[in-house]
Amino acid sequence: MGQCLIKLILFNTIICLLISCSPDFRYISKDFNKEIIVNTKYVNDKSKLIKQIDIQKDGSTIVKTFTKDSILISSERYINYKEEQYIGESTYWYENGKIKKIINLKKNGILDGVLKTYYIDGKIKRNDIYKNEKLIDGNCFDSTGNKIKYFPYISEPLMDLALLSECLVYPESMRRQNIQEEVILKILFDKNGKIVKITYDDKNLDEFLNEAIRCILKMKFEPGYLDGEASEFTVFVPISFRLR
Repeated sequence: MGQCLIKLILFNTIICLLISCSPDFRYISKDFNKEIIVNTKYVNDKSKLIKQIDIQKDGSTIVKTFTKDSILISSERYINYKEEQYIGESTYWYENGKIKKIINLKKNGILDGVLKTYYIDGKIKRNDIYKNEKLIDGNCFDSTGNKIKYFPYISEPLMDLALLSECLVYPESMRRQNIQEEVILKILFDKNGKIVKITYDDKNLDEFLNEAIRCILKMKFEPGYLDGEASEFTVFVPISFRLR
């Protein structure tokens, strides 16, 4: 009888439903070359931003983002821009020119170093220090500058993995051929936890892809929060179809 292994990877946090299953299956590389647009308006709004891409001597890429009015809102450093792998220090600004955030990351998006965020008037909101994702010291402040109870920088979008497991049906044609496969979906969420876009590798077999996407679109996700505010998130969801 077929079973499915579901892992939800959110900013280096792994939530998984573990089962006993065969280790042999068809793995597809993370070449996200196809996409499904769920919210066209949101994607079109994002496309109005202007990107300036500069390759550095060390091989990293600095990407500066401007509004349609040529206001600089971010300067991000990537070790791999295509796969959105950040490294080093990135800086963000409000449209009024005030600094919004300074963040330091190691490869694979691991927090490492200083993380500071600010209110729109320039007052400090958060002052954290990380070492290999571990919080070494952290302080949060209200808009008047008073220290408040600490709250996590990242609260990932959540879904009910049990419901996803119940939804997934092993494709009968694949079962008869004893074919197993892992599908990795890259999902962009808006601030309300709604799916905006799904990208995937078209080397996956259609039977597995269609089933994975069908169930993901039926799931209800709780919004993700960044620095205490509802935020858009990019989530990687590997779904492994395996036979016992």
